[in-house]
Amino acid sequence: MAKDFWQALVSSGLAAPDALAKYSGRENQSSLVYALWQEGLVEPRAFQDFYARFLDVPLVSLKSFKFPAKLIDTVDADILRKYYALPLSQSGDLLTVAMADPADFEALDALERAAGRRVDAVLAPLEEIIDLLNERYGVLNSVKNIVQNLESAELAPLALGFMENAIFQSSARSGPVNKLLHLIISHALKETASDIHFEPADKDMICRFRIDGVLSKFMTFPEPLANSLASSIKVLAKMDIAEKRLPLDGGFQVKVGSRIIDLRVSSFPVLRGEKIAVRILDKSTVRFSLDGLGLSGRMLELFLPVIAKNNGILLVTGPTGSGKTTTLYAVLNRLRSVEKNIVTIEDPVEYHLDLINQSQVNLKAGLTFARGLRSFLRQDPDILLVGEIRDQETAEIAFQAALTGHLVLSTLHTNDAVSSITRLHDMGIEPYLLSSSIIGVLAQRLVRRVCPDCLAEYLPAPEALSWLGVSTVSHKFYKGQGCAKCRGTGFRGRIGVFELLLPDAELNQLIHESLTSAAALRGLAARKGMITLREDAVGKVLQGLTTAEEAYRVLR
Repeated sequence: MAKDFWQALVSSGLAAPDALAKYSGRENQSSLVYALWQEGLVEPRAFQDFYARFLDVPLVSLKSFKFPAKLIDTVDADILRKYYALPLSQSGDLLTVAMADPADFEALDALERAAGRRVDAVLAPLEEIIDLLNERYGVLNSVKNIVQNLESAELAPLALGFMENAIFQSSARSGPVNKLLHLIISHALKETASDIHFEPADKDMICRFRIDGVLSKFMTFPEPLANSLASSIKVLAKMDIAEKRLPLDGGFQVKVGSRIIDLRVSSFPVLRGEKIAVRILDKSTVRFSLDGLGLSGRMLELFLPVIAKNNGILLVTGPTGSGKTTTLYAVLNRLRSVEKNIVTIEDPVEYHLDLINQSQVNLKAGLTFARGLRSFLRQDPDILLVGEIRDQETAEIAFQAALTGHLVLSTLHTNDAVSSITRLHDMGIEPYLLSSSIIGVLAQRLVRRVCPDCLAEYLPAPEALSWLGVSTVSHKFYKGQGCAKCRGTGFRGRIGVFELLLPDAELNQLIHESLTSAAALRGLAARKGMITLREDAVGKVLQGLTTAEEAYRVLR
């Protein structure tokens, strides 16, 4: 078919053979048609007359076409944009559609599936189809339809604004894109999402929410609306809307009732535009209590004496997103008092706590973790929190502070508690500093909590049971069946799974003498009763707090 089309096009005199030589091998006629348009190899009007005769289909003009309102929702707008098609009329089970290429059989099949009826295609100029698509399915119409759907949910009143002053409220006077952004954030807060992702795709933008640590699709926006939405977010976050080639950071606040919620915005240039991530920091949803995080029973009994010490270094380890910072805030929340001077250096400061002097890394100004920590030692501190130990300099200052009578709290990116010892040694920390300063290492992960409103007994998957090392013979297992409160997922909220390493004289001796063997450290710690991540996960599975599959997914 493509060969016949090519030969007929050359014979008509509309295109020279040498101009089409690079397309002669194409098997798909539609790809050749679109290439001719995009590269301007043919005169549009003459080509349309030729193509209508070649296909034996009518050629229609849409310049004075009155679009029937009843056809607006006949076919999804995203499909129409993808295939450059526009519904013209409907008679019984036959839908007449104007197309830029009526021979695009993939498009015809997609249109028939979307419309649920037969499709009869006619030819229309590409630019006229695009103009009508923009008019009937453009930004304002898309916003109107989306806003109507989003407003049907029960949402709390929400005010969006800059850090200093309010910029708009959700009302009839709000701009359509601002109102849409307002509703997206409102839905995210209602669903207790921790992040909102706006991701450009081929011809649209996908919006996803991260809920309980798992991303799920919220909705899709057409490309013109996507650009407007991205610009509105950047304006709110005090970011340069003209800069799309470099990563940018910003932020703003929202107010729900008396609650002030911080939103951190990050933009990043990707192949098809800008990806924007919005981190939602809602202090009211964070449990700043150790037992509320999942530290309970024997683990909590062992942990409380550690944080009560006056000196030494406590490390909380785990991958990104495992709740390390929240755990440290819970520790500070328990320790803070008017009698103690507590200072922190973080990147960034996520939550603000009274009676704690919090500061943020500022690389442009030269305020790094190491420099901030060194300066804090001259501020007469009792407790120091270092957001993360990233390099040897920061680590050395932190350990020296722990040796000189300060309680130091920090995080490290390692998979388990024992690995933190070898990681610090690899950074260049001397064994004597490790053995004399570390008072505890808490490794952690976050697993989704079973929804208590749809809890039911079930039989876990064999591979999850085998990995956990438990049997169905003497234990019962529970999972959520899915309900309105958990959005049908069976999970609501998250809970921590922990591993606590408490060095004693024998472990410190091994750390001092034999840092080359993490296996030896792990073996000795296990013999001394260290509760591992897997053992703590098993306990929470048997309590019905999470499922065997969820523990297996996160910890394997």
